[in-house]
Amino acid sequence: MDAKQIKITVADSTTLGLFSLAIVTLVASSQKLGITDGLALDAFGCGHFWHIIAAYSELAILLLAFYVLVAKYLNSMFGKEILCTGKPFMQ
Repeated sequence: MDAKQIKITVADSTTLGLFSLAIVTLVASSQKLGITDGLALDAFGCGHFWHIIAAYSELAILLLAFYVLVAKYLNSMFGKEILCTGKPFMQ
């Protein structure tokens, strides 16, 4: 009798989590920048300057999350490194 090797793959939930993070960050930063209307209030009384700094940092996090999302998706789809993500800090 010949033995068959079957590889079972399951969906990787990392891409879904990164997409969720990116969308939430997009909404939060767009509200703080005044692009969309919403409940983005200065709850801690930090002032307008720090409100804008937070908005731009959220926008940078959004772009980084989208890059990692697309890199993970494409690299796993093609089975090779299409977009580089670097080496892990710890093994």
